[in-house]
Amino acid sequence: MPQMDLYTFIECLANIDKSRLHYTAHFIKRWEARLSYYFSEIEDIYDVIANQTPVGIIIQDEGKFKVHYTIDVVYDLIIVLSIKRLNPFEISLVTSYKQRANRRVREDEKSD
Repeated sequence: MPQMDLYTFIECLANIDKSRLHYTAHFIKRWEARLSYYFSEIEDIYDVIANQTPVGIIIQDEGKFKVHYTIDVVYDLIIVLSIKRLNPFEISLVTSYKQRANRRVREDEKSD
């Protein structure tokens, strides 16, 4: 699996071409079950990736990242991405789900 540091990953992700996103069968199934309420078309996920700044990124493994985006005040969108190729930059969308945003922010760190 291709390696990439976090800063390069963020830059590549923000500039990825729509044709370089690959939706796995598992991702599509999870989107239908969990996220179609928020995103009427699966291609709307591309708009999130290309236009929103992640609120969190966790390196899960070599070339695999868990990326957090804001859905609304209550929920984050979590997308697990795997790098397929570096040049040109291609990724597979492995899975997705919503998660309560308060899991990302500790109670004692929230502003009043």
